[in-house]
Amino acid sequence: MKKLFVLMAIFALVLAGCGDGDSTSNGNDGSNTQKSTSLKISNHSSYEIFNVKYTSVNFGDIDIGAHAIMNVSIDVPEPIYFDLSINNNRIPCKTNGIITCDEGSTKEENITSNTFIRVIKTDQMDTLSAIYNALSKPIFELSQNNTVISNNALSPINFGRVLLNSTSSLTFNIKNTGNINLELTGTPAVTSSSPAFVVLAQPMNKTIQPGSSAEFMVRYVPTIEGEDTGYLTILNNAGGAFTLNVKGTGYIKRPQITIIQSSTIIAPYGEFNFGAVSVGSSNEIAFIIKNTGEANLSFVTVNSNCVNLDDNGDGRFNVTFQPIASTIVTPESTANFSIRFSPSATGVTSTATVVIKTNSENNEEFAFRIRGSGGYKIGDTGPGGGIIFYAVGSEFKECTKTNLGSNTDWDSARSMANNYTGGGFINWHLPTLSELNSMYLNLHKNSPALGGFENYPYWTSIEANNISGTYYSAYRINFTNGSQDTISKTSGCYSRAVRSFTL
Repeated sequence: MKKLFVLMAIFALVLAGCGDGDSTSNGNDGSNTQKSTSLKISNHSSYEIFNVKYTSVNFGDIDIGAHAIMNVSIDVPEPIYFDLSINNNRIPCKTNGIITCDEGSTKEENITSNTFIRVIKTDQMDTLSAIYNALSKPIFELSQNNTVISNNALSPINFGRVLLNSTSSLTFNIKNTGNINLELTGTPAVTSSSPAFVVLAQPMNKTIQPGSSAEFMVRYVPTIEGEDTGYLTILNNAGGAFTLNVKGTGYIKRPQITIIQSSTIIAPYGEFNFGAVSVGSSNEIAFIIKNTGEANLSFVTVNSNCVNLDDNGDGRFNVTFQPIASTIVTPESTANFSIRFSPSATGVTSTATVVIKTNSENNEEFAFRIRGSGGYKIGDTGPGGGIIFYAVGSEFKECTKTNLGSNTDWDSARSMANNYTGGGFINWHLPTLSELNSMYLNLHKNSPALGGFENYPYWTSIEANNISGTYYSAYRINFTNGSQDTISKTSGCYSRAVRSFTL
């Protein structure tokens, strides 16, 4: 019985072996099915090969000295396809010989440095090593602080502003990103066109292997005040010559005058406006002299004064506070002066020029224009013949001195105000709620006799109670107590016209 089981097992193994060895298998329809065998590809070259393929089978990447085995179709003559990595580029290639895999054995194919291959794109044919060397080259890459610099770049590397008798140094990096050695062929390796830019340290190695780097240092040594320019030349076997454009600016520590009013910087030959000032009063403004330079600021006095006024024809401006003539303003420190404007007449504009002479850089004479106008105060007669009821800075408002109407409806009051032309001005109108309230406060409540108003309601221009697109009411202010309310436009109230103007 045991012998029977052994014979049955041996028979099964024989059947299995026969099935694996057949190149075809007959189906019920009589068709042949192609079987596969194996291909071993070994890389005995000096180069890694990538994306290796035979027929439609991908063997992947094969390192130097490694191999890959895959099942492939038999009786399909094909070359082996692969990529070479040359100068960081993938170059598609193929073996020049055709391979045919036979049934029943593992086909071995060795790729060596002497294997003849073709470059698919150019159809160039030679040994693998010859193709690799022909397509390989050194690549010169220059950088400074990890920023790559292009050859002969139009924007020079800037060493910045450097004080005379001081220096500024930068280190540069040469990297070979190619596949063969980069040779620095100049003697010395880096040369400078200008004595202001000194190659302080040459590259330690003039032969730079693929992926390696070498550094050199350049020092900027300014000898004159102003900008220096130059270029560095690096001869090499990658591109012949690499040109690095450089620049720097030598300077001497100098003072710098800056004029500030409040938090506003006044530009040289700029202007400052004192605004409109009521006749009989004055406006005094304080200014700051700040030294924003790097050396002490001193004054050049004129008529024993540090701050002077030119073109002050009508004498309405006066320097009321001066720095002491011997004042020295150290860097970032300040000195003060003040100017007073006293207008001559309402509506008249006065101007003058402030002149300050110092040892400042670029501004030995700092000058700026000042102006101011004679303004109005509450209760003055305005240019339209009305009463000034609002005066803020250079903005003013006046109202008619008398009522335009008494106990008139809103439309009539508005028409009379819009048609009023006192002083020849045509911008008169009924007052807004805010304007009428200012008239009440400034010309009636606080000074009852100033505006000549009645203790009676006055119309505003503000409509109210919009019903289906129609305003039936308008706001008014009762000058008896300053209360505000709305009333039908057909009701009767007093009215005045107002206008705004600036100086």
